[in-house]
Amino acid sequence: MEAGWDRALRTLAEATGSARGQLIGIGGPAVIPFNIVTDMDEDVLRSFVEIDGGSAARNFRVAASRGPLEIVHDEHYRTAQSLLKDDVYNDFCRDHDIPHGIQTVLEQTRTLLIGLSVNRTARDGPSNADERSIFAAAAPHALRAVRIQQAMEGHGTQLLSGSLEAMSVAALVLDCAGSVRAMTGPAEAELLSGDRLGLFDGHLRATRWREQAQLDSALAAALRRPGRSTSLSLAGAPGAGGAPLAMSFHPIGPDAQALGFAPKALVVLHRQSGREPEAELLRAAYGLTATEAAIAVQLARGMDREEIARARGVSGATVHTQIKSIFGKVGVSREVELVLAVARLARL
Repeated sequence: MEAGWDRALRTLAEATGSARGQLIGIGGPAVIPFNIVTDMDEDVLRSFVEIDGGSAARNFRVAASRGPLEIVHDEHYRTAQSLLKDDVYNDFCRDHDIPHGIQTVLEQTRTLLIGLSVNRTARDGPSNADERSIFAAAAPHALRAVRIQQAMEGHGTQLLSGSLEAMSVAALVLDCAGSVRAMTGPAEAELLSGDRLGLFDGHLRATRWREQAQLDSALAAALRRPGRSTSLSLAGAPGAGGAPLAMSFHPIGPDAQALGFAPKALVVLHRQSGREPEAELLRAAYGLTATEAAIAVQLARGMDREEIARARGVSGATVHTQIKSIFGKVGVSREVELVLAVARLARL
């Protein structure tokens, strides 16, 4: 799909006499879950995120946005300029020569806005009526393409959820905006208990407000840092003897071209009993050593390699070698796959 969007955006830019085409998502814990821009370096796209480019208080394009398929251009930008809190985004546009443009919102939900635009250089100048007419005619076709891709991504979510359900894993699948797109039966039962965790407007919420900031931080890390798993433990209900609820957050693949509904992160839930039966099961099933089994469980709980090395008092190189051995014995190549292997054995 990457090549398809790049080709379509280039065609749109050329048809409107513009330097670049853009498809962007704004919202959710990932802030900018995707940003496809033709002929734009990755470093520039990262700096856009670093300056909080998705904020209406900083970005005149966001501030000028209107309803779905309403066309916005330079006249609206000039009005929006007065709403900005500073000139950081204006400086960004000057540095990268994108002061002008045409844009529209393709789709907007509570958590995600998908926008289409063409960015114009100082030499391109403001758009004229004919160029805006071409852009307006193309926008509905772009919206249909977005919806088709979302449907395909949603199918991938259901396939993953079905696999987890078959293994009785208490897991939730999140999209790039942090919305819960699917959950297994055991996870739903955990949420329905209302003990430590619940759902509000499709997002995970801790029942204790003091723990919400920790939960938001863990979710943001899983959505923004491909390959880095994290963990969190929510205390059991006071005076009720409830076991703490452990949560591990695992990024699923990076896919810069996902438009909001592809599986982006996996959240695994389990009650901490003080025992680690998973380690013994891993040793028996895959022939892991005691150390390897313990490390596998730590990875499945969301600890990263540096944390494991510090906890075990060994070097990062040693842990790397041990994890390579674990992957070979279990027959996996990624940490997410190891999580599923541990869960399959333990029936979390």
